[in-house]
Amino acid sequence: MAIIIVFFLFITLIIQAQIRVTGVVSDNKREPLIGVAVQVKGIAIGTITDIKGKFSISVPDKKSALVFSYIGYGTQTIIVDNQNSLKIVLEETIKELEEITVVGYGAMKKRDITGAVSS
Repeated sequence: MAIIIVFFLFITLIIQAQIRVTGVVSDNKREPLIGVAVQVKGIAIGTITDIKGKFSISVPDKKSALVFSYIGYGTQTIIVDNQNSLKIVLEETIKELEEITVVGYGAMKKRDITGAVSS
């Protein structure tokens, strides 16, 4: 029984030791970016920005680094330090947009198709 109590106290200390970081991610025109991946570097903890470009994430300590990535924009890494609120501006990278290719193929009967078709 004592081992279980010690275990729960240990887990509680670990949870309390985490730092909550919030912020907003926008482009260079100050427009919010929706769906930007925000990840703690080196660990499998992450989130994405909402419709207003806002995010909230818990990091293990102030030495943690947050990695911000979004298709068509340069990746940015920020060390949390003593910051609880961040304003991130991602720069557009046209080169990355040229690397994306969308391919569609397949066959369907006309009666099963809803939408536009091009050949």
